[in-house]
Amino acid sequence: MTCTITVAGFVGTEPELKDIGDSQVASFSMAVNQYFGEREPDHTTWFTVDVWGQRAKFVCEHFNVGKPVFVAGRLKADDVTNENGMQRTFLTIKASQIEFVPSKKSDNADTSTKTKAEPVKQDEIPF
Repeated sequence: MTCTITVAGFVGTEPELKDIGDSQVASFSMAVNQYFGEREPDHTTWFTVDVWGQRAKFVCEHFNVGKPVFVAGRLKADDVTNENGMQRTFLTIKASQIEFVPSKKSDNADTSTKTKAEPVKQDEIPF
């Protein structure tokens, strides 16, 4: 069974490009805020996002900290117990779709510069 997720949030760390066999993967953290009030987020969930294949280099060149993004893909949760006995869950999204999201600052800007990354093909993900 596959668990898919679609989220909109902000890039939290600069994407890092790695060569894995014959393919490349770009990894970055992403913060997704929940708002119950009007100003400050009440809760932030952090994800690691992995982008495989040809889009990995594009992500490294065009995505940076603070940029709003939309990500869809397969969700993987890893439970880890640290040396103090505390259990933590690490959430990773294997992205199948990733897009820039217009921010409120750019709402008045020219929308013709909106960029959309192409969907990843299943044969580009090495698992």
